[in-house]
Amino acid sequence: MAQTKAISKTITSLLDLRERFNLTPTTNEQFSSEFTQDLPELTDSEIATLDQIRHRFWRHRERGSLAEGTINQLVISPLLTLAGLYDEPFFLDKLCCNI
Repeated sequence: MAQTKAISKTITSLLDLRERFNLTPTTNEQFSSEFTQDLPELTDSEIATLDQIRHRFWRHRERGSLAEGTINQLVISPLLTLAGLYDEPFFLDKLCCNI
């Protein structure tokens, strides 16, 4: 009988995923155009901030796996700040965030 393993036990890194499925990253903006249609224009400052977040993530990610908390610090929190989701009228729920 064939033995099966969980995908998370079989593919453990982005490098492993790329090699197993012969994948290559793309910077082609038309690759997933459904995610880029009808969006508001970004300011130069917003573009610079997004580029910085992307660069920061990949610089850390290239050295190995990142814990969820690290990803939150590097990517999620800066994106939420950029989107204004820490500002009025939004509030963090004390129960959901263990504050």
